[in-house]
Amino acid sequence: MTRLFHSFSKATVVSVFMIIALPVGAYDLKDEADLVEEDIRYVHYDISGVTLAEIEVSLNTLGPTDMDGTRRWSDTEIAVNANSCERVRFEAKVTLPRLDSIWRRKLSLEDRLVYERMHTALLNHEMRHVDAARQHTEVMKVLGCKDIPRKLLDQFETEAAQINERSDHGRRNGVNLDPNWAGPLGDLPRDDDLITEDVVYHSYKVGCRNLTDVLIGMRQDGPHGYWGYTRARTFKKKASCHMRLLAEITLPELSETAQNKFSRVERLEFLRMYTALHSHELRHVDTSRRVAEQQALLACPVLEHPLFQYIKQVDERLDKRSKNGRMQGLRLDVEVSDTWRSWWQRLVGM
Repeated sequence: MTRLFHSFSKATVVSVFMIIALPVGAYDLKDEADLVEEDIRYVHYDISGVTLAEIEVSLNTLGPTDMDGTRRWSDTEIAVNANSCERVRFEAKVTLPRLDSIWRRKLSLEDRLVYERMHTALLNHEMRHVDAARQHTEVMKVLGCKDIPRKLLDQFETEAAQINERSDHGRRNGVNLDPNWAGPLGDLPRDDDLITEDVVYHSYKVGCRNLTDVLIGMRQDGPHGYWGYTRARTFKKKASCHMRLLAEITLPELSETAQNKFSRVERLEFLRMYTALHSHELRHVDTSRRVAEQQALLACPVLEHPLFQYIKQVDERLDKRSKNGRMQGLRLDVEVSDTWRSWWQRLVGM
């Protein structure tokens, strides 16, 4: 749910105050190049359980409620206050679940990896909402807070609902505790009066004996020196400002040898990493989609428009702020392989 309040004076926007009741954002770094001031606070509620089923009951019972009284696993309240165009302040209160180490130690290794994958997806999904609030606020700053079209303000409120709808509140991309979940499905494509989009996935094979091989393969064969990469392009139809977005996402895929050889624990750790990587790339797609929509709403401005100078830096700043996704759980724990093999050796007496 999103509530948007506006206060106008004459021809200039002097105060914009937004409250967003959404699930949680992630731990991004502060960027010195940010156009608006930021203050993000994190609040945790404690959950418990020695199985995934017990943890889910705890989340459903103790999680924060949104504005219509529905219980959620996490929540983010965002306020943007622009009392003048010289100073725009961006504040967020983020509520997250916390599973104490006492309970974590009681989980099986498989259940712990499933929980961590869910938590990673939860953080990344809600970071997409925070990204939307930040980028819309920065665009208002870039445009000088003068004569901001109402449709741009409405876009922000609409986008929050669209992100949830296209991702099923993040469930399509990992916000679940299903131990047999196969992997991210991606968002449902968007096709409306403003944008038509196509998101195409490419893969490169990694892994042979263990997760160390996966890590080496991603470092050596990853696109442009990264584990994952998104290339997004926008096209304008000749007779209108309807935009087409074409996004190509390249991600690692376990080789057939690795799929047959890896233990369940190793496959779960790869899936946890893959979920974080996929979620990070979706944030880049969001950025391009948002830019395309803003161009359409502004009636396809000329290249000299301030919007284009701003959007050139958005993706670079996203990677800098998130450390290319590492701040939101993008890592690969290669020691999981050794932990599992050591446990198996003890079990069979080797």
